[in-house]
Amino acid sequence: MIRKVSFLFAFLLISILGFSQLETEILWESNYKLKWEDFQAKPQMGHRASALTNASTQFYLQQEGSVLKIDTRVFFRKNGSWVKPDALKDNLLQHEQTHFDIYELYARQFRQIVASFDTNKHPQKLVDKLAKLYKKYQIKAKKTQAKYDKQTNFSRNLESQKVWSNKINLQLKQLDKFSHPFLEIKI
Repeated sequence: MIRKVSFLFAFLLISILGFSQLETEILWESNYKLKWEDFQAKPQMGHRASALTNASTQFYLQQEGSVLKIDTRVFFRKNGSWVKPDALKDNLLQHEQTHFDIYELYARQFRQIVASFDTNKHPQKLVDKLAKLYKKYQIKAKKTQAKYDKQTNFSRNLESQKVWSNKINLQLKQLDKFSHPFLEIKI
């Protein structure tokens, strides 16, 4: 069974190209805020948004004996993120930062749930449960991103933008205990 689980982990690792942070990626960190220079893709001039953040959460598992190591990191992709030249405004940059922060928020929520797992399960059942949970949190993050854009009118509603940014920052602080991307659980 361990070989089957290890194969699944190796396949997952290959499919997400590992976690080596490339020069075109920024790993989410509390002390780093996005800058306009990070948005390096060519702007989509016909797009209704003035900027776009290409970010995601990546999930990797590795079993070492009776320990399952879980790595959940949030990345910003410079070469997939863009801004229109006439839109370099502070409130829009804050809007894009909050998109990045929303992914980190859901990664922390995922880590919080995983940390509370009953691990007296067969390893493959645990892996299946983790994969389903990860997918669930990815869907939640995408729904929140869409709601955020709608309620802030893509940063144009300054009051709503402020409320959202403050709310996400507060939730991140409340989940600070789960800010580390690595978890280990005994199986």
